[in-house]
Amino acid sequence: MTKKSVYQRVYEQAVHGVPAKKICQVVKRDKARVSRILGALVDSGFLVMVNPGDRVRFYAATRKKYSPDADVILSTNLKEKHHPNDYPGYFTRCHGLSYTAVVKTWGKSITWDKEWQTRGSVHYQYRYPFARLGSVGFTRIKGKFSDTLRVDLPPVKWSVARGDPEKYLFNVARRVTNWFCSQYDVSVSDLCKCDGDKHGLVVRDSRLVKVAQEKTIVWNNGVELDASHGVPEFEGPWDVMSELLALPKRVEALERSVRVLSEAVPGLVKSIEMLQRSVDDLNHRLSYSSGPVDPDLRGYV
Repeated sequence: MTKKSVYQRVYEQAVHGVPAKKICQVVKRDKARVSRILGALVDSGFLVMVNPGDRVRFYAATRKKYSPDADVILSTNLKEKHHPNDYPGYFTRCHGLSYTAVVKTWGKSITWDKEWQTRGSVHYQYRYPFARLGSVGFTRIKGKFSDTLRVDLPPVKWSVARGDPEKYLFNVARRVTNWFCSQYDVSVSDLCKCDGDKHGLVVRDSRLVKVAQEKTIVWNNGVELDASHGVPEFEGPWDVMSELLALPKRVEALERSVRVLSEAVPGLVKSIEMLQRSVDDLNHRLSYSSGPVDPDLRGYV
C-alpha cells in the first residue's frame, strides 16, 4: 500500500467538506502550511472554493482528477511561491543535470519513446513534461550485469542569492524519480548525481556575445565561454561561478571603502596638523622651562 502524501490527504479532506482547522489536526500540519496547500490545489485546478466570502471556507472537487504526478506539481508550485524567482542579483542556468539510481525490481511495462543499443547494453528513453519544471528524461540502461535508471532534468533558472542549488536539485530529482517509480511500479536505490553538471551565466556584453558565437574559450579553472546551448554564457562549476559572481559586489565594497577613506582624509589631515601644532607648542614650553638645576636642590627635584 502506497503511503499518501500530505497534499493528497489535504485534498481528500477538503473534498469531503472538512474545514481547514480540522484538516490541520488530521494531517498534523500547521495552519499556514495547510492554507498554502489548499491555495496550490485551487491554483492547479483540483479544487474550487464554494464560499469565498465566509470566514470558514469549504472546497469542492473539480473535473480535474488528482493524479500521482500532482504531488510533484504541487511541491514545485509551493517551492516557487516560498522562494520566488524575483530575487535581486544574478541568475544562473543549471543544465546538464543527471542523476542515476540502481534498478532493483521492475513492475509495469512502459511504452518507451526511443530505444537504442550500445556495446554491452540497451538504452530505453522516456520523457514526461512536468508543470513548472519542463520535460524530464528517464533512461533505463540495461546491461548483462547491471540495470540503471538515469534521470535528466531540464535547465533550471536559479538565483545566486539562494546559495548552492545542489540540495534543491537533488530534492527535485528524488521527487520525479519517486513519481516514476510509483507510476510504473519500479524499485530503485542509491540515487546519486552524475558528474558534469554546469552552471551558466548569460553574457550581456555584445563583444563577448560575438566571441562566444564564433568559438569556445576555456580557462584553467573550468570556466568556459561559448554558445553551445544556444545562449552565449559563461559555464563552470558552482564554486567557481559563485566566486565569479561575487566579484562585482567585492568591487562595489572596495569602491565604498575608498570613497569613505577619501572623505575622511581631509579630517585626518586637519587632526594631524592640530597634533603637530600641539607638539610644537609643548616643545616650545619645555625649551623655556628646562634650565640648569641648583645643586643644593637636586635631591628634592
